[in-house]
Formats: sequence, structure tokens, C-alpha cells
Amino acid sequence: MKQNKKRFLALILALTVATICVSFPAHAGEAEAAEVSDTQLLNADITTLTTTTGSTFSVQEGIFNICNAELGNYLQIDNDASTSSSGAAMELWDYDAGIDQRWQLVSHYSYYAIVSLASGLALTASSNTDGAAIVQQEYSGLASQLWSFELTDNNTYIIRPATNLSSSSNFCMAAGSGILTTNGRNVKQTEYTDNSDYKDEWILEVPFTYESYIYTDMALISIPAYEIRQYYTDAAAAIFNNFGIYLYAGANINPDDALDLDTTGCRSTSITAICNTSCGADADCSTLHHHAGNRINQLYRVSGRYTYRIINYALCSINSGTHKEVIGVGQVGGTDATTSYLTTPDLTQSIQHELTHNLGCSHAVCKLNTQRCTLKGDTGYWCDDCRATIIAYLYD
Repeated sequence: MKQNKKRFLALILALTVATICVSFPAHAGEAEAAEVSDTQLLNADITTLTTTTGSTFSVQEGIFNICNAELGNYLQIDNDASTSSSGAAMELWDYDAGIDQRWQLVSHYSYYAIVSLASGLALTASSNTDGAAIVQQEYSGLASQLWSFELTDNNTYIIRPATNLSSSSNFCMAAGSGILTTNGRNVKQTEYTDNSDYKDEWILEVPFTYESYIYTDMALISIPAYEIRQYYTDAAAAIFNNFGIYLYAGANINPDDALDLDTTGCRSTSITAICNTSCGADADCSTLHHHAGNRINQLYRVSGRYTYRIINYALCSINSGTHKEVIGVGQVGGTDATTSYLTTPDLTQSIQHELTHNLGCSHAVCKLNTQRCTLKGDTGYWCDDCRATIIAYLYD
């Protein structure tokens, strides 16, 4: 295989598969000469291993930037075309953090659809010929819309269309012709060549990656750290798959760093105590002692990091002047959130709910529609209004 790569492979995530934005219809079988059957796709790992010098690698579903290993430019929709235009060609451009440079991988057996986060259309080889343009079209299950990712010895990927399974071709996605240092080079399908030219190999990069600190209070230290981390990882997986922001639980949960909060004084205004003066009279806490969620969100705040606190007491909050019990409190558009382990019926759902607040969504955003949404208790779902808000928050 090729040696002496110019770039290193970006971090590839080992995340649990969660909600997918694209659904796959039943395959059409042999309707066209270039089409392949589901059986061929199912056994593609065996077929591919016997016809290439590399090895197959099952990448994770999620949202990535796709960078050409030779040029260092990024796959995007042609600037001269409408972003939403079916049939628009692909090109390479300098990284600009635009949503048209974000691609969602959605698995179908051992192959993937590569879907634009900007348009919702899938990368498609325009014909089963050498030099065919790579364009975007509505996904319909064609083999020309399904791609395998083969990991090379140099930690880059050869991206091949499933049409290879029904022919003797060894096509792959590659940078097309153009001046080496100029933006706008086209992207095409061509025969893979194992040489010192790396325009037919690619690097996957994660758009947004943030380490998250997780703290618990002393009453929860008996719960294994890995268990708490798994709740967070499960909640964050669907966020990555849908929006391309990777929140990983990087900090160990250490008893010395636990939230050893005072459980006696409801009226205290100390930041290390429970409530502030806006909490109302002690009687408003009913039979459970409540912590003020917004006050707890100030504890152990670390600039530039997402920080999650899991406590074993009831939470309260002031909403529209009303003092009420809540399961969790997430700072809208911020990086701080808290969940009550004592009162939540589903810790994973609560964490995902509060992280959605961190990504800019309030309940006012989705309260007027009837779609399923994590802010309404549906884990792994985001209504159209919340989805648009999060994408605007991340990419505008």
C-alpha cells in the first residue's frame, strides 16, 4: 500500500449507533446492470477482502468532514450550484466550517450512504464509468449511492461504490483534474491506483469534539464510574449521529471531586450550598429537599468544557416566576447541565434532553409542533424546529 502519507487520520469515534436521519427502502435488486442484490451487500466484506490488497473497515455512523489526503481540501457541494439542487456536482475547497462540508454516514449492511447535512441528498456516481462525476441525488437505494470505506496501511480511506460488486471495475472516489493549489477541483469516480499519488484516498474528520466533565454528589459514589459514563455516552451518541458534535466523557469521576453539597439549608445563598434567595419559602419544597438547578450549574464550571452534574436530590427551578420541581436543568446555549438521579425515570433521556438545551434549544422552540422530540421525552428524536435551531447554533 501507499506510504509516507502527508496527513494523519483524524479521530474516528467508537459510538453506539443511534437515531438515523435517512431511511432505506427495500433494494430494487437487478433492475439495472450496475445494481447489486442485498445478498451481495450482506457478504460484501468477504467479496472485498478477496479482490483488494487492503482490508475492509467498518466506520461508525455519524457526521464528518471528508478531506482529500493529497490536496488537503474538503468535499463540498459545488459553489456554483444550489445547495439543494439534485444533480449538483461535488468539488474540493479549503475548510470553511460550512454545513455544505458536513456529511452523514448511514450504514446499509457493510456499505454507507453519504448524505449532505446541507441538502439531505446522497452522494451518487453519475454513471458506472471511469471519470463519472460524483453528484448529489435523492437516496433511492441504488448501488451507485452506496460506498465502502477501506482503511489503508496509512490510516486513510479508499471510498468505493457498491457498483464494483457487479462488475470487474475497481472504481473509487477521487479528486479530479485541476491546478493543484486551486479551490474548485471536481470529484470523480476513477480506477484506484496504488502509487504515490493520494488523490484517491480520504481522511474523515470530526467537525466538533469536546471533552465533557461529569461530576456526581457523594450520595452516588457507590455507582460505578463506568455506569455513569455509559449513560452520558448513550445520550451523546445520537447527538453526534445527527449533528456532528462529539461530546465525550473524558474526565474520570473521582470521589474527591464529587459535589459534596450541603443538604440542610434551603435559604442559603452560598454557591456551595443548595438554594438561592429566589427559591421561595421552605414550604415550597414540599416533602423533598430541592437543590436550585441554576445554582448547581455554577459549581465546578470549567470554561470551554461541557460540564454535567448528576445529583441524588430533587431539583427546583424558577420558571416564569414560578418555583417548581424539575428533573434537570440545562443552560440554553451554554455548557452546563444537571440531572437529578433521584427523580428522573430515564437518566439517558434526561442527559440528552439537557444537552439539547446546551445546543441552543428551549421548550418554546418546539412547543407549537406535534413532532416527536427529546425535549418532549422522546429519546433520540429532534423535531424540525429543534433540528434547525441546533444546526444554526453550530454552523451559523
